[in-house]
Amino acid sequence: MADNMLTALFSTDTLMVFRGVIPCLAVILVGYLAGRVDRAEHEKTLSSLIFFVFSPCLVFSGIHRHSFKSSEVAAIAIAAAISLLLLLPAAFALKRLNRTADSGSILPILFTSTGTLLMPLAYLLYGNEGLAKAALYHLFSSLLFYTFGTWLAFGSMQAIRFFRNPTFFAAVIAVASVEVGIPLPDAAEGFFRLVERGIDIVGYGAIPILLLSFGYPFCRVEVRSLRRGLSGGIVRMLAGAGVSFLVVIIIRYLGILSTAKGYNILDYIDMRTTEAVIILAGSIPGAISCYLVNRRYHPDTAADSLAMLMTASMIGVVTIPVTLIMINRFILSG
Repeated sequence: MADNMLTALFSTDTLMVFRGVIPCLAVILVGYLAGRVDRAEHEKTLSSLIFFVFSPCLVFSGIHRHSFKSSEVAAIAIAAAISLLLLLPAAFALKRLNRTADSGSILPILFTSTGTLLMPLAYLLYGNEGLAKAALYHLFSSLLFYTFGTWLAFGSMQAIRFFRNPTFFAAVIAVASVEVGIPLPDAAEGFFRLVERGIDIVGYGAIPILLLSFGYPFCRVEVRSLRRGLSGGIVRMLAGAGVSFLVVIIIRYLGILSTAKGYNILDYIDMRTTEAVIILAGSIPGAISCYLVNRRYHPDTAADSLAMLMTASMIGVVTIPVTLIMINRFILSG
């Protein structure tokens, strides 16, 4: 019995999970402590740097070396949309249970932290391939947030904010650099390679900054408000993980991603990595942007939204490693 427990504890699956999760948890905790020490005085500066510099560079770094197949793009886009639709009943049921009038309070259940958590985790767990898929998922999730999410929160879509987002432009430039092969003189090509290298350095350096920014606002959470956010945190983490596995089953049923290994094992691994990122995207806490939207338009429920994010993060200390072990055993090793 003890030998079996030790074998499971030090198995390849478990060690892989620890390799990705423990560094993320440590940096998020540092972000929380930094917010406590700093009294969140520099939160606006940090958010601006992430919005204009770090996040666009990371998305560019993730995409510009990866040529996406149409099936891969379709799978990620459909997964983001279906996940949202399947979570709506649970989100509205929770809203009714809590007797909350503002629909913005359910945003942390519907939209996960694809920018600050998914991309760093996917890179640490699945390398550059994981980062590329996570960046694409982040784009589709952001589009849904600025359309359906903002409409749900305050009654109007703000898609124009997505298309003005520097991250969107970074993604467009990255895709163009991959798909449009324009011959350049050697000197110009060398210059652009240096530029790409510089963006990569900033992009990969953004990973700890994004994780810090996730933990930073939690310094505002009061202990007494955690109880109000507990139900939302439970729904986010448990229903989100369950729905994400269901979404992968639906995508397989639709035939978008083949499950046959065939002769090209690299394509098979690529498709399974796509599924792993889809499940991971649905199994993480809600996005900090959900709290920021509520703080601006629904101040009365902003504290509850932040508490929901923090309780989901605390629950995620247990649920995320379990989900990752299931991904390794049933998706990547299938």
